[in-house]
Amino acid sequence: PSIAPGGIPVDVVSASYDQSGGALSVTVKDAINLAPTNIVRIEGLIFECESSGVTNTRVYPDNKVFNYEVLSVQSPTTFTINVGSQADIPHTYVNGGTVRPGNKFDVATATYNTENGIVRVTTTEDNYLVLGRGVNLQGLNFSCTSGGPNNKPGTLTFPDKTPTNVIAAAYDNVTGILRITTNRPHQAYKDAFVSLNGLTFTCNPGGPLVFPRNPDTKSFRVTKRVDDYTYECQMAPTNKVHTYLSGGTSSTGNGNFRVSRLIDTKTFEVTMVPLDLPHTYVNGGSAASVFTRQIIDGININTRKCARDVRRIYLAVAHDITRGGNWKCVEGAKLYYDNVGQTKFISGGEVNQT
Repeated sequence: PSIAPGGIPVDVVSASYDQSGGALSVTVKDAINLAPTNIVRIEGLIFECESSGVTNTRVYPDNKVFNYEVLSVQSPTTFTINVGSQADIPHTYVNGGTVRPGNKFDVATATYNTENGIVRVTTTEDNYLVLGRGVNLQGLNFSCTSGGPNNKPGTLTFPDKTPTNVIAAAYDNVTGILRITTNRPHQAYKDAFVSLNGLTFTCNPGGPLVFPRNPDTKSFRVTKRVDDYTYECQMAPTNKVHTYLSGGTSSTGNGNFRVSRLIDTKTFEVTMVPLDLPHTYVNGGSAASVFTRQIIDGININTRKCARDVRRIYLAVAHDITRGGNWKCVEGAKLYYDNVGQTKFISGGEVNQT
């Protein structure tokens, strides 16, 4: 998923829901110029739905999942997302609702710790970030003693877009695992994509080569985050031994960082390289969630409630096995359905698995 432009809520004027596949087409009042994979926040759409002769009016989303990935864009004002199928229950849009493009928030304040390199950022509102996942930072202005021209006192903008250099690499030709070590925190996390450029290897048999050899293949998925400075990617195995010589850069994308700590709903930290020069936040900046609390690979994540539900289901199964019957299990399953037979608390890709 990627970050949509803007961040200002726009009114919904019409919507159409395909209950068989879960596709929801939404048209808004003003152009928001989305692109596929952007994240949008949907709230307050009023639908009528009928089941077994009973008509209900519901406000959607009703499963506490508000953030969805854009699947396709039909016009500057119309786009399609998938909110999960609802069997054979038709839904008719009535009115209401807003769409907020992206999850982009203004920065209220920030600090930089020279001893450990930690940047602490506070946004003006709840930012829905996820620990160990991505945040995109842009345009934070800091003052420092060498931030101006010719290293004189002045203001500099964070992030400064300088590349992260590769200082070590090891390729296991049997397993295909490539381990990368960088000169500063790489900001990668499991399943994030990194861009690698210009790593020089010598290969036996063979000779020196620059990786990646195909200029069109520079993005690789991180399979393991070892620590702040080292990560691994899965490559194809080969019968040739490759030894890293020098050079190369690693990037998770312009302004993309890994959330190393959540302080509260508005404040988080990212880890940078420690510097001796104090930096004082002046103004400006935005923080945008690359992944949000509600959507990671199509899964509605709330670990506390998930653990609670698993425990209760386990106890229900144990009760029915030891006492006979299925009463407890059935009663537990009913909690996931409303009075017209629609699933509750389950979104998108979770429906089939559940």
